[in-house]
Amino acid sequence: MSLFKAATQPLKEPTVDTVAPTPASSTIVPAIDLLRVFSPGQWEDFALEWAHSLKSRYQRVERCGGAGDLGRDVVAFVSDDEWHNYQCKHYKDPLQPNQVVLELGKLCYYVHEKAFSAPTEYYFVAPQGAGNSLSLLFKKPEELRARLIKDWATKCEEHITSTKKVPLTGELLDFVEGFDFSIVSYVPPMDLIEQHALTRWHAARFPGGLPPRPPAEVPHIDEEKFESPYIGRLLEAYSDHTGVALSVADLAAREPLHRHLMRSRERFFHAESLRNFSRDILPPGQFEDLQEEFFDAIIDTVEDITHADGLQRVKAATGVAQQLDPTNNALRQVLGVKDKAGICHQLADNARLKWVP
Repeated sequence: MSLFKAATQPLKEPTVDTVAPTPASSTIVPAIDLLRVFSPGQWEDFALEWAHSLKSRYQRVERCGGAGDLGRDVVAFVSDDEWHNYQCKHYKDPLQPNQVVLELGKLCYYVHEKAFSAPTEYYFVAPQGAGNSLSLLFKKPEELRARLIKDWATKCEEHITSTKKVPLTGELLDFVEGFDFSIVSYVPPMDLIEQHALTRWHAARFPGGLPPRPPAEVPHIDEEKFESPYIGRLLEAYSDHTGVALSVADLAAREPLHRHLMRSRERFFHAESLRNFSRDILPPGQFEDLQEEFFDAIIDTVEDITHADGLQRVKAATGVAQQLDPTNNALRQVLGVKDKAGICHQLADNARLKWVP
């Protein structure tokens, strides 16, 4: 039998809209405090990001939260037959026993009904962690079982499913009495923050700035064959400017153009290093959003028919780009002048821009 009968959702890429609100003050608010102002949806996203980062432990991580989740928010697969559940609860205070009873009831009911197999580990994930009474209860599985049985009639019977009452009798009672409650625990919020800080999602979700950016690596000129599309676009511009078809080798005798090519080459690799930095530090899409903003800023200049030739078009477009100050992108903090001009050459490399129409 497959592990789940119900479908689960794959990892959803967070966007800027899922980032926690940033206080109006310039004072950096501790991450532990920001956890408390997440919306329930943001909290599940945060838990998904955190669990997804534990790649050495899991084959895959999926989010089930929402209608029909059967009491599973984030599920992590150790193997095809073994899985862990992370149940997200976002309250302003530490979790108390009465706030977890229904979830444990759902766990027992749906495993008993064979909707899914029993997880080998089951964790509650809450911004304030577990209160003292619940923390102690997690350490005493038999007392946790007794609490569930005691509160079943008031907390579970009419709330596990909207289609019927679920009394704790007969085979279900026998199942609960034999269930292994030692699998149930919680994740301390400081552990969540510490481990989430190592993910590519952290800088976008919490204020405080990006980590230092490593120096750009520009390949030695002898190691490059100058076959990249953006080089071809530049050669077209130089040829348009001089009226003579030019190759890279021809530029050795045309020093101003050769210097321009070397500057353009360096700028291109600076932008490539920024792309790699974004890939390692930020959620997917941040660098592409930045490129799109630059495209929108320079496309009218590129398409301006008053330019004398392709080289003038290159210089005009990169000049506009170097004055651009993106406002809604996390990469703004580490964006340099060379990156800005280099993004223009990246757009040419992707055939989105042509210096000679």
